[in-house]
Amino acid sequence: MDKERIEQELQEYFKAEVNKAEPPAEWWNNAISQLDEKDQHSRLKKPTFWNLRPSLIAAPLSIFLLIILVGSLIAGMGGMTLPPPQPPAMVADGSGGAFVFWYETPYNYGTGLYANHIDAKGKYLWGTEGKHLAMGKVSPPEAISDGDGGAIVAWVDDNNLHVERLNFNGDSMWTWEEVNSRLSLLGITADSSGGAIILWQDRNEQGYVQGISAEGASLWGEVGTFIGKTQYADFGMPLVSDGSGGAMVIWQDPLRKGIYAQRVNQNGELLWGKAEWP
Repeated sequence: MDKERIEQELQEYFKAEVNKAEPPAEWWNNAISQLDEKDQHSRLKKPTFWNLRPSLIAAPLSIFLLIILVGSLIAGMGGMTLPPPQPPAMVADGSGGAFVFWYETPYNYGTGLYANHIDAKGKYLWGTEGKHLAMGKVSPPEAISDGDGGAIVAWVDDNNLHVERLNFNGDSMWTWEEVNSRLSLLGITADSSGGAIILWQDRNEQGYVQGISAEGASLWGEVGTFIGKTQYADFGMPLVSDGSGGAMVIWQDPLRKGIYAQRVNQNGELLWGKAEWP
């Protein structure tokens, strides 16, 4: 007896055994047709497995749909899970204490920006709740010392860049604002004269540095000094003081595929080459 014939006979045998497991469809139709409508549900029923199968399918399906529904609702709020809160910004006050700037809730969930001054003994100088600086969705704050016992803090709110100077007691000395669609703050550093130098970029990732005096006035024109396309300048510490009233900036240019640096003096002039528009 050859191999192919043995395989064929085995297939026919198993097929016949499988057909014995459940009566053919004709059997069910003939049996049900012999019963009146009243007895169809009481005298003849399919095996219990067939009665339970719809519920076995419906239960996990309901759970699956519920998971999708809850997940979509959470995703619509900004993500499957809440992001970790941003760390507070902290600046030394020159007297053993510090200024602290923090969120009321995590970023992108209706945040509010608050500040407080803590002395060398850990006492809250601006009340237990601190000073409320901004309401709504606020970008991570950047802060520096003003060199006179106070602090200068910067943040973006509704695509507008805000900079505010606070004295030792939490009084606002001045506020400065740059209005621009989809603007983002990249860094802030001191200018050695009680003011600040800020680095920001517009919606096209064009980077600018702007000097702000100790009295809150713009020093380098309406928008500042253009330095180049700063797509990857929002990591690490891209802006530092040069110790002479200017600043140095570092960023990665995706078009020229390199890391670039630029220095701006106290007058907003570029010292390390001319900025190139992409």
